[in-house]
Amino acid sequence: MAVPDPLALSPAPLAAVRRPSRHARSLNALGRFLVVILLTYLGLLAVTFFIGRVMPVDPVLAMVGDNAPPHVVARAREEMGLNKPVYAQFYIYLRKVLSGDFGTSVLTANPVWTDIKKTFPATLELATVGILIGAGLGGLGGGGGGSVLTLVVATADHQRAAKKARNKQCSRHGVPRVRGSGPMGRHGETRLLLG
Repeated sequence: MAVPDPLALSPAPLAAVRRPSRHARSLNALGRFLVVILLTYLGLLAVTFFIGRVMPVDPVLAMVGDNAPPHVVARAREEMGLNKPVYAQFYIYLRKVLSGDFGTSVLTANPVWTDIKKTFPATLELATVGILIGAGLGGLGGGGGGSVLTLVVATADHQRAAKKARNKQCSRHGVPRVRGSGPMGRHGETRLLLG
């Protein structure tokens, strides 16, 4: 009995297999990017939720005060949903955050969204200045080969590497290590390297 050729049985020959179009590849990359963003956002939400649960400060006592009667504390705990299991609290937290309700700040007693709107301009300004300074120093350090900053960094790096190599060579031959830079020691005396 003759064995049939597997290529003859396949619905399409190998030459007819098409690669996805550029549009399909772009959509695939966009989809993967959005999944990564979504997972990162969920991870950040989980971290912030569990940090709030691990802190030694009881949010209910912070809201109502240490001297509040027990029935007031119990009612506030129920209103805040802290009497429910942790997984139920996390679900409620996710639902509220995704709907735009960030809750009330324990520290300022303002809505969190109000505090964010107040502090965001300063945060944006600080980030912008930091990026400009970092980009400027990076441009100076890596830009031209003849800039002063490049010369200083390269010289310091070269001297450190040369000193390491000399000390390694001296330790192989039993010669005391060189403490200064170059052939001169720390106090100006000449060190002879026996080779």
